[in-house]
Amino acid sequence: MSLLIERIRARLDALGLKPATAARAAGLHPDYLRNILEAKSLSPRADKLAQLARVLQCDLPYLLGEAGLPAFPEVRGTHRDLREEAVAFGQPPAPAEGQLPIYGSAEGGAYGLVVSPVPIEFIRRPEPLARVRDAFGLYMIGRSMQPKYEPGDLLLIHPARPPMPGDHVLALRGGGPGPGDAVVGRYLGRDDAGMLTLEHHAPGLPRTILSAAEPWRLHVIVGSYDGR
Repeated sequence: MSLLIERIRARLDALGLKPATAARAAGLHPDYLRNILEAKSLSPRADKLAQLARVLQCDLPYLLGEAGLPAFPEVRGTHRDLREEAVAFGQPPAPAEGQLPIYGSAEGGAYGLVVSPVPIEFIRRPEPLARVRDAFGLYMIGRSMQPKYEPGDLLLIHPARPPMPGDHVLALRGGGPGPGDAVVGRYLGRDDAGMLTLEHHAPGLPRTILSAAEPWRLHVIVGSYDGR
């Protein structure tokens, strides 16, 4: 086993990520990591490995065997812990004051989306979220919300605004951004048993029913940027 493969496997195990999930969160083809791990891709490009390193909470010299693992923590604990660790340990680089953390997403999980374990970049805060604590952005994956949201669109998420029927929302199992199941939809309401119902814009897709027994939290989408 090459050192590159060994180190990629070690980081995937430490973060609890599947190869396809990590590849999508890095903006790469879902088979990118599998081809490396199965020794089908023997000379991966350095720029793509650098994208991957950000998701794996390491750096390019570490993956290439040129340096040891930087002093990043192992990813454990709550979603809030993960977010604070990502900033504190500089992976990705800590944002300037007023910047908005942006998370990647990948198709998968029980509800269609899996959110990246740490922010993949930071941008200047847009006006709708200029003074909103814990606001964040998320790149849309999949076609369930077309034509409202296209794959690659950047969704602007307000974590504190109470959702109202008719709002477009990001539902996160576990509360805040970080690794875990997620779904985007139009909120229809909560029934007497506490079940949440979301509908999707793509023709033929069934509504999503979220169980009251699981720790779902709805975050209102207050805007988006066209990713095309």
